[in-house]
Formats: sequence, C-alpha cells, structure tokens
Amino acid sequence: MKHIDIKPLIDAVKNIEFQQMRDTLKSYYKRKYAFNPDCPPAVEFYGGNGPASADVKEIRLSDDGKTIIVEVWDNAYGGTFEITPDDIYPGHLVGLIDFM
Repeated sequence: MKHIDIKPLIDAVKNIEFQQMRDTLKSYYKRKYAFNPDCPPAVEFYGGNGPASADVKEIRLSDDGKTIIVEVWDNAYGGTFEITPDDIYPGHLVGLIDFM
C-alpha cells in the first residue's frame, strides 16, 4: 500500500513557526521572554522515549540569533532543562506567542 510522505509538510510548518518565533523575539522582547511562573504555557515534544509535555519557563535566542532555546520546568525531578524547536511538535512553538 502506498502512503503519502508528510515529512516535508511538517518540516515546512516547523520552519515557518521557527521564523515567526525568532522574529517575534527579536522585534518585541529583546531576544528573551520569561513566562508567568503562576500560569506557564505547556508544550508537547518528543522526550526521547516518546511524547512528553512540560511547562515553559522561558524562550530565548542564542547569542548568534540562529537557534531558539526553550527552557522548561522538570516536574519529575525539579529544576529545568532545555529543548529545541526540533523536539517540539508542530503547532506548539508558534502557540507560545499567544502567551507572550
């Protein structure tokens, strides 16, 4: 049975989201935005062993402006850890703009 390869479509969506978030951070937030810790947004992402969800602490651009770093709360072990836009499922990165 033949199937449709949607990976190019997913990659295109993720690229658009990346560009929109990068432009938003550069234009309005001086490259970094910390979310309200009392009501942080959550993102869904691939956590190495399958789907995972985490509340977002902050989002920022790298020093060279080419990479977006998403710092999330680690509810299981405490503290925080970083994920990249490549880990985040389509639709979730651009969804963070609504919380900014």
